[in-house]
Amino acid sequence: MRNLWHVLLSLGLLLGSAVVVTTIFRPSPRASSTPTGIASTEQRIQTLESRIRRSPKNVELRLELAQVLLQKVRETADVALYARVEEVLNDAEQLAPGRADIIATRSAIAFGRHQFREAKRLAEEAIQRNQHAAAHYGLLGDAALELGQYIEAVEAFQRMVDLRPNLSAYHRIAYARELHGDLEGAEEAIRDAISAGSLYPENLAWSYVLLGNLALRRDPDAAARAYERALAVVPDHPPALEGRGRVAVAQGDLRGALPWFERALARLPVAQHAIDLGDTYVRLGEKERAETYYTLAQLAFEKSQASGVNTDLEIAFFLADHDRDLGTALQKAEAAHRDRPSIQAADVLAWALYKDGQHERAAHVIKEALRLGEHDPLIVFHAAVIAEATGNRAEARWLFERTRQLAKHIAILYDPVVEERLRLMPP
Repeated sequence: MRNLWHVLLSLGLLLGSAVVVTTIFRPSPRASSTPTGIASTEQRIQTLESRIRRSPKNVELRLELAQVLLQKVRETADVALYARVEEVLNDAEQLAPGRADIIATRSAIAFGRHQFREAKRLAEEAIQRNQHAAAHYGLLGDAALELGQYIEAVEAFQRMVDLRPNLSAYHRIAYARELHGDLEGAEEAIRDAISAGSLYPENLAWSYVLLGNLALRRDPDAAARAYERALAVVPDHPPALEGRGRVAVAQGDLRGALPWFERALARLPVAQHAIDLGDTYVRLGEKERAETYYTLAQLAFEKSQASGVNTDLEIAFFLADHDRDLGTALQKAEAAHRDRPSIQAADVLAWALYKDGQHERAAHVIKEALRLGEHDPLIVFHAAVIAEATGNRAEARWLFERTRQLAKHIAILYDPVVEERLRLMPP
């Protein structure tokens, strides 16, 4: 394999912000559907629990159960399951104190709770105990990215793919390339991930969703095909349903987007799916209906917080983006930026400052969000709005044009804004 460091630098790099899984209510029972012949995650859990009862001193079975439970968190967004994973790890620790894979799994839990400094510390400890486990370097790189330590993250991913170039490693390469603007390289890595395959259908479906997300920037029809491939692997896969809704938005069919977003919310009741519906209803002029979904989103964030997940960044962006409680939005954005100084955190802080009327400070902070380049269409859009607010019209026009060049679909609320701003601004 070519040296990843040079590949990333030559093709460009993205590892997106950690996804917060914030549930509102119990998902629909249809969520558990899996292709014929493949054991569902819940079936794997039940089988492992049965085997542990027969072999209570088998550490490997307990560690496998912990990993499958983490997969269930991913599939169901039930962050309360982290406590159950910790119980399994505590039992394993009593049988085999100090094992690197136990420490690494605790790192994964900390990452899921958005405790990124602790996640990194635990990943480093796991590596000290076992320098040959590829997954440990993936955990280290993930945490480093969320802390804005991009060079260290790439070095960790380099080591990961050197040790084991599997689906998980290729996903990280794709994210890293996207972050630095290389969409073709990101697509290549995702296709490598699909070829590598996975024991879990959800992981393969997610690969097709990533393809769709890349395509949605410029080609909604290609994005729709990728999302349909995901739905063929896992029927009613929530990210794919959401993607189909965003395709409809990008094509100007707001009413047509609603059933997709409704299915996604019923299947996986997370804050983002509620926000999707709220934003679509705002675009349709139905603000009272939108408010219902925004209230659901806030309840979801509160539920995640109660389960130990740090949602400061996500709440700050939601509040600022929707002009709700801007004081709290700014407070949480500043706390998130201190805790996880990534480009995403800088972007949210800049946006909260702008919404709070602190335009000059926002202009300073948004430069930090752009330190890897003008590649993320939403960040570039925010930079354009802030530049316009500070009177830098030439810069604002260039940034709006750059936004349009990067993507046709930016965000549900802002898709019409770019063309409108360009039309009103002097050339």
